[in-house]
Amino acid sequence: AYLTNTTLYFGGGTVDGRIHANSGIRMDATQNAIATSAVATYTCGSGHGCAASGESRPGIWGAGSGGARGLWRFPFTPVPFAAIAADLKTLRDTAASTGGIVLQPSGAYGYYLKFKSNGTVDIHRVTHLNRPVWSHDGERWTYESHDLSGVPTIQRTHTLPQDTCGIGNLIVVEDHVWVDGVVKGRATVVTRFPPETTTQHARIYLNGSLTLQDPARHAVGLIAQGDIRFPLVLPDVTTVAGVLIAQNGRIFRPYYPSTYRPWHVRPELHLNGSLITNGVAVTAWIDRDGNVLSGFQRGSTAFDARYTFDPPPYIPSLAEPTFLEWNER
Repeated sequence: AYLTNTTLYFGGGTVDGRIHANSGIRMDATQNAIATSAVATYTCGSGHGCAASGESRPGIWGAGSGGARGLWRFPFTPVPFAAIAADLKTLRDTAASTGGIVLQPSGAYGYYLKFKSNGTVDIHRVTHLNRPVWSHDGERWTYESHDLSGVPTIQRTHTLPQDTCGIGNLIVVEDHVWVDGVVKGRATVVTRFPPETTTQHARIYLNGSLTLQDPARHAVGLIAQGDIRFPLVLPDVTTVAGVLIAQNGRIFRPYYPSTYRPWHVRPELHLNGSLITNGVAVTAWIDRDGNVLSGFQRGSTAFDARYTFDPPPYIPSLAEPTFLEWNER
């Protein structure tokens, strides 16, 4: 459900599915599967509710009941994060040479992909964004645009091959991309700025909910060279189903100050799938009393077990799947 190369903090609610961090985990949530940390102890700072000067904490700690239930295991074997990174250039070259979809640099702000329940995806070139806003990413303040300004003009419509898993199910975007809608079939969206040696990384913005027309058969994956971000303007309830990979960045919603109310705080976020992030994942910014200052007030995280053996197209893996356990209900 969660895999990160750094720390994790679950402030509450319920987490469904296996969790691993290559650093420490603060776990205040209810969990129903094993959580593992690669470290015996770590330096806990203000971001995890500890002193700003840092405190030593066990690899996994918190108010959650998982420890008493034997669900916390540390130190555990580290996950070699670089080994699961997708080769973005190879994916691009494969798509370009065999009839896949490659969207070259837009010359503007990027592209907007609108998935539709009829099995198509509308491709828009983004030429206008909403006004810039102030936001904080945990390290610095930025003043930039994160939201679309209306619906851009459609450039083309692509029909996803149904009941197959080939190059036509792969969309490689050499720019930033905004994505939402309902996926019918199977699709994976990849963003990259060529060449891979650049210090600038292409982002994916979740423009709203991204769901599956048939949750038992269909699948979607998002592989961002940089961050996968939730922008300022979102519906009251945002639902995302799929495998999300932030290869060199992280999956998060920036801190938006209260001057942007009511958008700075959104009521609900529901995630169903897997979140794989190189940096720290953040969906809510809270004070010491647990009050949400920015981000999502509540939500849920569920692991889609189908993805263990039947992931979206071209999602990387460490090894062949191994049979672990059978549950019958």
